[in-house]
Amino acid sequence: MSELLLNNTNVSEKVTISSCIHEMHAGGRSDSLTIRIDDSESQFDKWGIQTGSPVEYRGSGAASGKMYLYSTAPEYGYYILRAYSMPVSGTIPNTKPWERVHFAQIGEEIAARHGLEFESYGLDDIAYQYRAQEKQEDFKFFGQLCTLERAALIIFDGRLIAAYEPYLESAEPTATIDTAGCVVECEDRSLLEYGAAKVSSGPYSGIFKAPEGNARLWVPDRPITCQSNLEAIRFAASELREKNKMLISGSIEGSLMPQYAPGIMVNIKNRQAPSWSGAYFIYKVRHDYGKNKTKIFFRRKLEGY
Repeated sequence: MSELLLNNTNVSEKVTISSCIHEMHAGGRSDSLTIRIDDSESQFDKWGIQTGSPVEYRGSGAASGKMYLYSTAPEYGYYILRAYSMPVSGTIPNTKPWERVHFAQIGEEIAARHGLEFESYGLDDIAYQYRAQEKQEDFKFFGQLCTLERAALIIFDGRLIAAYEPYLESAEPTATIDTAGCVVECEDRSLLEYGAAKVSSGPYSGIFKAPEGNARLWVPDRPITCQSNLEAIRFAASELREKNKMLISGSIEGSLMPQYAPGIMVNIKNRQAPSWSGAYFIYKVRHDYGKNKTKIFFRRKLEGY
C-alpha cells in the first residue's frame, strides 16, 4: 500500500492518489515528485500545507525520500502537488567570497545552511585559494564547482551528495536489465566526440587529451577561473567529460522497476539491438507509479577521464 506524508503526517487514508511520478537524477538537476490526489471533499485547503513543507511518497518497493513542496494547484476535484529534493531556501541567490577553503568545507557549509547533511564519495578534498559566488543560488554555485571536479551533485532525502563520476563508473554492475518486453531507444553520436579540451584563465592554461582521442579540440566559450596550470588541466578534463559523456546513450521503458535508481552501473541485455548490450551508467530514472511504468536513462561510461 502506498503512503503519502505531508508535513510529516501520513494522509494516505484521507486522500486517494490518482497519479504519482518520481524522477531522479545523478547530477545536474533536483529530483522531482508530481502527485495528483483526489480532493473532491476539499480537504487539502483545510490542512494548511505551506510551500516548503516536507513531502514524502512511499510505495511499490521504493520511496522518494524527504522532498519539499514547491507548488500546489486545484484541478476539477483534484490537487496537483509538485515537490523537489532541493529545499526551497536553495532558490535564494547568495554572494560570498570563498577564500583558502577546501571542497568539502564548501559542501558542508552549504548543506548546513539548508538543513542538509553533506556526503562525498571518491573525491579528493581539493584546496582553493579563492572561488567567487556572486548572486548565485548555493546549489547552482556548488553544482558548477562539482562539474569542474567531475562530480555528480545529488540531493536526496536530506543529504547533499558529491560523487566523483569516474569513481561511480568504475564500480562493477550491480544488476542485469533484460530489455525483453521493453521499449528501447539508443543513440550513438560518437562522430561528435572531442579528443581534447583546453582551458585558459589569465596567465594560466592547460590542455587535457583523452586516451586514444581524436584531433578535435574543445575550447569552452564560458569563462573558467583557474589559479594554476595544473588546475587548468584538471578543469579541461572536466570540460571534456561534460562534452563527451552523453554521446552514446539511450533509454529503457517497461513495467515498474522500483529497485533502480540513478548513479549505478548495470549490465544491459539488449534484445532489440544486441550490439548495444554491455555495461552502462544510469543517469536518470523516472518511476510512474500510477501507470506502473519505469523509464531508465543510461549512457556509456567514459574511459580514462
